[in-house]
Order: sequence, then C-alpha cells, then structure tokens
Amino acid sequence: MDTLLLSTMTRLHNVQCLNDESVSDAVLDEARTGINLYFGSEITCADIVIRLELLKVRYNTFKEVVATPGVLWDLDEKIIIADDLTWKFIFRTNPLVGAYYYQDDP
Repeated sequence: MDTLLLSTMTRLHNVQCLNDESVSDAVLDEARTGINLYFGSEITCADIVIRLELLKVRYNTFKEVVATPGVLWDLDEKIIIADDLTWKFIFRTNPLVGAYYYQDDP
C-alpha cells in the first residue's frame, strides 16, 4: 500500500507542479480511490493523512540516524551499521531509531 500511495502522491505532485508539502483533498481522494480499488479496502482520506505523517516521521528519523557520525548505510544489505557506543548515543537522542537497529542478520 505504501508503494502505491507514494507513487500516486509523487505522480500527482509532479503533474500539479507543487512546490510545498501540502496535499490537496483531490490528491488524497485519488490516492484513497486507487488504494481501495487495488486492495479492496475501505480506507479514508484521514487514514491516508495519518499514514503520510507516519512515513514522514520515519523518513526524518532515518535521515537523522544516517547523518550521525560513525553511522553507515549499507545500500546492498539495506541496514544501518554503527558500533554499540554510537547506537547508545543515538538511542538517547531519539527512541524511534530502534526500528533501524539490528544485532543479527536483518
């Protein structure tokens, strides 16, 4: 669903040549309609707004983590690599980073 949501949002954003982060009701409605048709779901525009807000928080958290000195993003493995001391520092600054922490194979 996220892939369909984000591709719809990107496509409509580019078509409408928008320069800000606001999302019009028409764009939300088109995304809602496409997702409901594809997945047979009954999500609302409010559900989409909540999901977009969550995705934005996750994106900003990811950017914050990879901007931390001593942190590497392994694109091939799709994992964040850092030593234990760096992770301890990161956890103190943002508790949401736990989503990116792996001790074993991802």
